[in-house]
Amino acid sequence: MENKELEILKAEIERFKAEAMKMHFVQTWAETYKTDPFEHMVDDVRGVFWLKAQAYQLWQFWNSAKATPEGFVLVPREPTQDMMIAALAVISTGIGKDHIDVEIIQCWKKMIEAQEQSHD
Repeated sequence: MENKELEILKAEIERFKAEAMKMHFVQTWAETYKTDPFEHMVDDVRGVFWLKAQAYQLWQFWNSAKATPEGFVLVPREPTQDMMIAALAVISTGIGKDHIDVEIIQCWKKMIEAQEQSHD
């Protein structure tokens, strides 16, 4: 594991711990330990090795919750203004009712593109 990857992993661990501690049950669990409940080691080969099984389970859950399946992208629940403008641009071309499915797909693609560009 290179230095940059190690730094990214360490930052992710700190973010994970801070977010986990916002949950009441994690706070209660953490209070039962006299030592750091998130005690861990970072290994160049395996990554993070958690010394408490519960911390390991939380870490696994944290990482699986962040995973996005191949071919999927995350978009906001409500379209952004850029997404709506991109959709209107497609709709305004007036492809016609015979091609409404093509129009919807084109509209969706433009909305996704607009969302991805706003994160660059």
